[in-house]
Parts: sequence; C-alpha cells; structure tokens
Amino acid sequence: MVLPLLALVLGRPASGGGWLIAAFSIGGLLGALASDRLISRLSTRPVLIGSFAGMAAFLALLAITPSFPAGLAIAVVAGIADGPSLAATLTVRQGTVPANRYAQVQATASSLKIAAFSAGPAAAGLLTGVLTARELLAVLALGQLLCTVPLLSARTVSPENAVSPENAVSRENAVSPENAVSPEDAVPPENAVSRESTVTAPEALPAAAE
Repeated sequence: MVLPLLALVLGRPASGGGWLIAAFSIGGLLGALASDRLISRLSTRPVLIGSFAGMAAFLALLAITPSFPAGLAIAVVAGIADGPSLAATLTVRQGTVPANRYAQVQATASSLKIAAFSAGPAAAGLLTGVLTARELLAVLALGQLLCTVPLLSARTVSPENAVSPENAVSRENAVSPENAVSPEDAVPPENAVSRESTVTAPEALPAAAE
C-alpha cells in the first residue's frame, strides 16, 4: 500500500507502485533461489539477521530515494535481501520445534501471518492520514530492524538437535500413568542386586563342574 503512495511522491501515477512491487518481487525470487546456498554455507541465524537488517536498510533508502528509477533499483535489492528470510525461518522452525508439535506450530504461524496481512493494510490506511509515504517507509524500516533484536539474543539451535519423527515418542509407546511403576512397587535399594553380588562367568564354572 505504501509503494503506490511513494510512486505519487516521485511524480508517477499510483499505478507506478505496481512497478515497484514487481521489482521487489523479482528481487525476492533471486534471493529465494540463493537461499539454499546461503543457509548451507552460513548458519541460519546470520542469514535471518542479514535478511531483516538488509530489508531495513533498503526500506530506509526507499524513504529517501530521489527518483523513480532509483526506487526501482532499490526495490530489487530489497527483494533480494528479503528472499532468503522464508527459507531461513522454516529452517529455524524445523530445528527448534519438536516433531510432534511441528504441525501445530506451523498452522499457528500461518494463521498469524494471514492475520498480519489483513491488519497491515488497515493500519497503513490509518497512518496515511498523519504520515507521508516516506515517513511510513521509515517506520517500516525501524520495525524491520527491531525484528533482529530477538535473533541477536537467541541461542542457535542446529537442525541436528531437533526431535526427528523417528526418534519422537509416539502416544502408543509412551508409558501411561496406570502402567507406570509406583514408588510402593519399586524395588528398594537394599533388595536390589549389587554388582558385587552377581556371579561372574569364571566363578560359575567350578559350580557347574561339581
């Protein structure tokens, strides 16, 4: 919604925002194609931080762009910076969410994303009454930069540490409360067979010979 307003500020009709959106989408495609190589060479967290910080920087540049052609170029580079973010986010999710809860987390995240897509234009429509297009882009850049704060303080978890589906305990194999051993039925320490009391193989041979 902000890009058509920016096109008006740059002396183009509102339809020029479509060109800015297309330029951003082309850059996003290029960034997405490079995401596999980036994530394989770097850990996921630097890729996400670089993507969010890059988006913040290029949104700030869009806020001060002097001409429409420069805005197109900046939109392409901003899309390239944003491209790897989805793949990196999914990699983080797969590496940190237990396998038996992955579907629930994925569904919740998708629902929140759809809700944000609906709330974003509504909020932008309210803000256009008090802010210019350039000021809105500056606010978006600041919000994008703030997204890097949790990533800077978060602990990196590699995908190898995630609970894989084959290692997850299924509901059928889990010990139910009624089958669990109660403290009363447990073998007390004084009745447990110690290592010293066990008969080793050499000690058992004379007894067998007799």
